[in-house]
Amino acid sequence: MIGGSVIASGTKQAVLTIPTALNDKVSPNGAAQIDTNITLTVADLTFLTGTLNAVNNLSNLLTDIVDGSLGSLTGVTLDLTTVNHLNNLENSGSAQFSANAVLSPDGTDIHADMDDGLGLVLAQNVSSLLQDLKAAVDALHATGSGICSNLVAAAINTALLPVKGTVDTAINLALPLVGIVGSGVNQLADA
Repeated sequence: MIGGSVIASGTKQAVLTIPTALNDKVSPNGAAQIDTNITLTVADLTFLTGTLNAVNNLSNLLTDIVDGSLGSLTGVTLDLTTVNHLNNLENSGSAQFSANAVLSPDGTDIHADMDDGLGLVLAQNVSSLLQDLKAAVDALHATGSGICSNLVAAAINTALLPVKGTVDTAINLALPLVGIVGSGVNQLADA
């Protein structure tokens, strides 16, 4: 929609104002194609609190490990690059979906309700991010290249085991909430 705007209080709607000269001469021609950028306030997503807390605990442990709390990391390999997936949650990028375009009774604008489509697109994005994060956490495994580094790697893996389990459990609890009828869909649409 060129020149469209979004009403963000209450039901989110995309609105296209019809110029006065064209009032009562314009009608919707099919569904509105919504293409929008998204930034989420993660603090508003209470269904993710358990997951965020578990990931923060994992992050703190990984920081301690990298700082050498379990021994020298010389010869130890621990790939942390994929654990950054949850940081992508705040910048969910964009969403594209269709919504019914409705002409206002006075013929001055065409509007489309965005809540349902936006919530479902965000839920799919968050579900993918959570599944990617789960896979990344499950794949966390330290390896050593010698006697000493093998001992440190074993200590790291032992320390990671319960924290990884907590993250997995939290993600498994959050995933159904971003399903089609999950309460997380509404929180995402409102965030």
